[in-house]
Amino acid sequence: MPNILLLYNRKSGRQNSRRCIDQVMSVFAERGVSVQSQCIDFGSDPFEGVENIDSVVVAGGDGTISYVVNKMLKRGIDLPLGIIPIGTANDFATMLGIPHTPREAALHILRVPVRRVDCGRVNREFFVNVFSFGAFTTTSQHTPEAHKRRFGRLAYVAEGARELLALRPIPLVVVSDGVQFSVNALMALVFNGCTAGSFPLARGAKPDDGFVDVVIFEKRGFLRQVWDALRYLCGANPRSVISLRSRHLQITTELKDVDTDADGERGPEFPLDVECLPGALQIKG
Repeated sequence: MPNILLLYNRKSGRQNSRRCIDQVMSVFAERGVSVQSQCIDFGSDPFEGVENIDSVVVAGGDGTISYVVNKMLKRGIDLPLGIIPIGTANDFATMLGIPHTPREAALHILRVPVRRVDCGRVNREFFVNVFSFGAFTTTSQHTPEAHKRRFGRLAYVAEGARELLALRPIPLVVVSDGVQFSVNALMALVFNGCTAGSFPLARGAKPDDGFVDVVIFEKRGFLRQVWDALRYLCGANPRSVISLRSRHLQITTELKDVDTDADGERGPEFPLDVECLPGALQIKG
């Protein structure tokens, strides 16, 4: 009989997390699945003292998934991972085609085979969807949890509007698979997934292609920047947007106070060493 460790974030998204977990537990119980459930304490290791499990299920958003993946990979745990997407954006789960209702997601975990997908690494940390820095990329970190639960994605829009006042260029030196170039960036995103806040930015990205997808918006005049960003979102290829695929990146800047973001949480400091880890995760989805 399967033995699942269910890890859940009671503060994720706008849904009633307790009701969501009850629905998931009901699905597993109806099918004779043994479950150990645990509310995540982000100040501790959820795998400490856990034994005799053959898969892990995480209920939460991208940040919660990333937290669990980091703990698994750093411990050398290579078990199938199922996802119950109850976060705000749920970009990673959406890319994988996982249903967004708790009951259907639980059934999906039990029905589908395991597949290998890639994971991103930046310095000593791992990310499942996107690593980023620059304008708007730390919006998720700065948006209060209460606002996320009450307003959903609109909370990100409000915080992003406030950050418009602090726009500045970031001079970068980038080495991608041995090729070096320099750019003054407004923002940069490195995708293992394909969307950020549900915006489709990494065109054609796949979860198992062995690459990270890099999108860099060069700093231009404000109106030109907005126009080029809109054009890019609509499928055009403005020259101020650099898009490439890479197995290994090194990124440096002369600035000392550039915050980074990994799956909605604070990321590591510069200099950055980024790579795709092909097939690093077993996913039930």
